[in-house]
Amino acid sequence: MLFGEPKPAVDGSEDEDVDEPALLQAALAQEAERYRIVYELAPIALITTDPVGKVLEANSTAADYFQIAAKFLVGKPILNYVVPEQRRAVRVWMLGSSRPGVDDHFTARLRRRSGVSFDARLRVTAFADELLWAIVDATAERQAEEALWELNRELDARVAAQAGEVRAVYEQFPSGIAIVDGATRAVRGLNRRARELLGHWPAGAVPGLEGPPHEGGAGPTDPWQIGRALAGERVAGAVTRLLTPEGQLVVLEVSAIPVREDGGSVVAAALTFDDISERRQRDLADAEFVENAAHQLRTPITAISIAAAALEAGAKNEEDERERFIAHIARESDRLARVIDALLGLARLQRGGAGLLVAIVPLAPLLEEIVADTDVRAGVETVVDCADGVAVVGEGPMLREAIANVVQNAAAHTRHGSIRITAVLEGEHTILEVADTGPGVPAAARERIFERFYQGGRSGARGAGLGLAIAAEAVRGNHGTLELVDSANGATFRFTLPAARLR
Repeated sequence: MLFGEPKPAVDGSEDEDVDEPALLQAALAQEAERYRIVYELAPIALITTDPVGKVLEANSTAADYFQIAAKFLVGKPILNYVVPEQRRAVRVWMLGSSRPGVDDHFTARLRRRSGVSFDARLRVTAFADELLWAIVDATAERQAEEALWELNRELDARVAAQAGEVRAVYEQFPSGIAIVDGATRAVRGLNRRARELLGHWPAGAVPGLEGPPHEGGAGPTDPWQIGRALAGERVAGAVTRLLTPEGQLVVLEVSAIPVREDGGSVVAAALTFDDISERRQRDLADAEFVENAAHQLRTPITAISIAAAALEAGAKNEEDERERFIAHIARESDRLARVIDALLGLARLQRGGAGLLVAIVPLAPLLEEIVADTDVRAGVETVVDCADGVAVVGEGPMLREAIANVVQNAAAHTRHGSIRITAVLEGEHTILEVADTGPGVPAAARERIFERFYQGGRSGARGAGLGLAIAAEAVRGNHGTLELVDSANGATFRFTLPAARLR
């Protein structure tokens, strides 16, 4: 019997005959009802089709998915609800999954009655003559996946942008940067400024920058302080002197820091460096300037002190001696004033190299004014040859001081003959020349004629030796040049300045 032996009756009588087929039918009906309820209320779309895809049954979730009543789904090919471009692929997959016992998965894009499509995950289980389709709307999953991919793309773009910004800062940093590997001492990277500063040497031949570590750490054998950085030390402001293959001395200020990995071990050294050769030259020039200035000031001060001591010693009681020493003090005081004025003028020009009050400066009236203020010896003719329309672009007071110093230099060295000042326009420049008939400048002195305090250029030189230095500095500050040019006799100084034309 299907349900086992019958149990004895409580009252001792035997059970009545049981209708087993009826019980079995009732059980099957109960299971069928349970299956129908589960099928109908399943949270995923369930569709039963024949082996070629004609719908035999559909639950309410399927009706919701496709926006059509379940009874109207019955009899329709399920492929009607697949987007046209994927129907062939789904048909091939369906026919391959129609063998009994096959349980297969597929992803396709389905279409609702309204025409709106959605992504779905399909699973088909094959029975003898039916296919059970389980369909899950994967739109939310696909949207989440696409959002995740989009987020990844945005993060990649941000990382790339940040890497680009870091790279741009690295390349455009005003100091040279070099990364040196800790194990091999090979240079792993140089920024643009580093490549410019180290361009004197072939790749891999910069003294002390590449190669095996030297014994003894930093010092003459480690000019880049790499050994100290790889030992974990931070070095700032070390001065390194290198000789280029052309024999030029380059002075660099080097800083070095260790580069550590996540565990704290030093894996590389990062170097920053600047060329301070010009700064060192300026420092030396300034030191020389101070020394020369002190010397120039000491001479008149000493002379004044000696004269004052002589007066106190009794010379003041004798009229002739008193007048002689007072005149001497006056001359040396004037000389001291000239030296001080020249020094202050040179300092003013150096400070005023930026932010000049640039204007159009007509030359004809300026030259006439300078000539009127210049003392020349008797018999020396001063000639100005400048058309009214000739002008320059520059800072007026600085230009006046420069031209006046050159004219006064000519007057001081011209005992007879003439001083001729000419100005003409040549393209984008105004050429101004001051030519005298004095003794000229010896060949050995021509290169030093514009140096501060230099007085060996022309015989009978007087003053502080700063007039031509101030003139050259002022002309440079106005984007021009001042040079000593060859002449048949005497000396000729030529100014080349930015031109302006007056109408």
